[in-house]
Amino acid sequence: LHIATNRGGIPGCEFTMNIAELTAAGRSTTDHWVRYSLSAMIFAGVFDRYPRLQVASVEHEMAWIPHWLKQMDFTYRERPVFTKGWKSRDGLLPSDYWHRNMFVEFMEDDLGIQLRHLIGVDNMLWGNDFPHAESTWPMSQQFLDKAFAGTPEEERRKITADNAAKRFRFTLN
Repeated sequence: LHIATNRGGIPGCEFTMNIAELTAAGRSTTDHWVRYSLSAMIFAGVFDRYPRLQVASVEHEMAWIPHWLKQMDFTYRERPVFTKGWKSRDGLLPSDYWHRNMFVEFMEDDLGIQLRHLIGVDNMLWGNDFPHAESTWPMSQQFLDKAFAGTPEEERRKITADNAAKRFRFTLN
């Protein structure tokens, strides 16, 4: 399991960002580099060579994922010139690699929750980002109740607890 972050002070993290220098345009498009990096890994065949590798997108929300998956699959099927000859070893589409090898952690993406079946309920983890300033704490429960309104309790529990326990191999009590 590998997790990358844009936060400074993380051992082994070479990219750091001064949050004070982030503009509104930069904040509203932070998923660009995530999409680019994950796509590059897929189209370079990384997950063909390492089929058990798990990669996460954290703190970039998730409503962007369905469109990104659609665009990758379209490019793979309809515009193969852009894949530079790469073909999936197992006949998978790029979106299949997302569902097998990737997951997303989010904090406040109620639209992403509505799109959960396109993203993959098993690929979603909620976090409140405590103790950072952008945390939903101490209002996390109220946020969850509003964002998950109408969501089956089993899916809410998977996204808010069970998926993390499974991915990080810990037991819930």
